[in-house]
Amino acid sequence: MLQIGNGGDGGERPVITDEAKSILRLLSQGAAVTADLALEVLLKKLGLDYQIDPVSELSLRRELKFLNYAVIEPLIGPEASLNLLWEVDSTNRHVIDSLQSGQTLVCTAEVQTAGRGRRGKHWISPFARNIYLSVGKVLAVRMADLAGLSLVIGIEVAQLLRDKGCSCVGLKWPNDLLTSEGKLGGILVELGSPGPEGIPVCVGIGLNVTSNTQGYDSIDQNISFLSDYMEVDRSILVGEMAEKIIYVMANYSPESMNDYRLIWKNLNQFNGRKVQVSSAGKKVEGIDAGIDSQGRLILHTANGIEYCIAGEVSMRAVDAE
Repeated sequence: MLQIGNGGDGGERPVITDEAKSILRLLSQGAAVTADLALEVLLKKLGLDYQIDPVSELSLRRELKFLNYAVIEPLIGPEASLNLLWEVDSTNRHVIDSLQSGQTLVCTAEVQTAGRGRRGKHWISPFARNIYLSVGKVLAVRMADLAGLSLVIGIEVAQLLRDKGCSCVGLKWPNDLLTSEGKLGGILVELGSPGPEGIPVCVGIGLNVTSNTQGYDSIDQNISFLSDYMEVDRSILVGEMAEKIIYVMANYSPESMNDYRLIWKNLNQFNGRKVQVSSAGKKVEGIDAGIDSQGRLILHTANGIEYCIAGEVSMRAVDAE
């Protein structure tokens, strides 16, 4: 009988043991295996739909394709290190805890047991369906210099997705990827403790790829899935997004925001619309007029122009109310 263990999150998700990995690989190749209760528990917790035939042979109802190290590694370049994991609490946390000075570290995983979004929110992370990607590097910059980094990453990723066929993808300040159907993904930049060689910077991206109901009923907004708009090979896309992030982290400076402002305007799905920005209990309404050279949101309000700083903020449209 398959043995499964409990993760560090109160037992809500199993540890994927070596035996479980072997069985999952067989199932991903279209093979049938002997059904048992522990295997069924594992598949249900991983959100994998299966069927059992009259002779107790179990197989998956839909294709299961894992991330491929051999595909991702050449795309990220020779100077980056790749950690491809079956499961992790958070790819961002893994990178921040593991990052060494002088290293560019890329981490991606099939599932996160404690994925993090902005403002402390939990990031829904079903198994082998989406992309959970983090890239870390120690940067010799001031903390203030990083204010617009997440916006530049968002622009580069949105343009990549458009080039690959998702022509409707756009951005919402400060760091959401959207389609007309809802939120497609998000970007979370986290910083480690500054040291003599600089600040450890981790850029994390969560991207919804394949439609799945597991866990999404708790989300209070519309969401969308990349596979509804284009063919997706997760391994190729992980490698290409990581390469974009690595490039930005190596070349980013506060002055580069000037080059991205017009691009942001073309990708901003709230451009010219009335929005409400909430931060620390304060709410401000105004017309979204783009971003300034520091990555701040420009709001035309009834009392004049206000500038909003990315951080613990949220924004929503109010012109449809």
